[in-house]
Amino acid sequence: MSSRQSSKKKKKKDHRQAQHRGYSYKRDEHHVYPHSRKKDGDLGKFKQLLHSLRLKVIIKKHNAWHHLFFNLFGEEIIFLIKTAFKNGRTSAPDIIYFIKQASRGSRTVAEATKKDLAAWKEVFNGYNSWRKIKKEIQKEWMYPGIKAIILQHKIVGVIVVLKNISKKSRVIDDIYRCKNAKVISLKNNQLLKIT
Repeated sequence: MSSRQSSKKKKKKDHRQAQHRGYSYKRDEHHVYPHSRKKDGDLGKFKQLLHSLRLKVIIKKHNAWHHLFFNLFGEEIIFLIKTAFKNGRTSAPDIIYFIKQASRGSRTVAEATKKDLAAWKEVFNGYNSWRKIKKEIQKEWMYPGIKAIILQHKIVGVIVVLKNISKKSRVIDDIYRCKNAKVISLKNNQLLKIT
């Protein structure tokens, strides 16, 4: 039996035991750079570094996040919401509609539904300030110390601030696993730009 299969069985067993004891799982793993985008090649040569970045998030909030933003990267969402604000779309329904329109292209886009608005409230606590929304995304949904540079939905570079990363050794190992990646060190080896 492979380690992956035994890991899945262990998780199921742990989950059953937790339910039996009256507990319920309240947290989930969020892939900061979704696996579906890795399959599409959007992580480029940086996938060794980015595909393993995960955060623990509340399940309900995690579901709400993906309901609103599908499999967009945090950096893309920040850009879209910033663009929505610049275009005068500052209410939650307007921003949601703008994001749907941008991510679905020429297909017909529906107005924000009650479910969309409930998801927005779950993720952003009803914030309607650009600064607070951006801060929430950076704090809760982006891996500390990692920022992707995106061009036409593909990652073309990564900025790494080592002092903000808790598991430095793993991240550094993953950086050097990226094939053909050029690492430029800035600011006392604490700021890295990978291209």
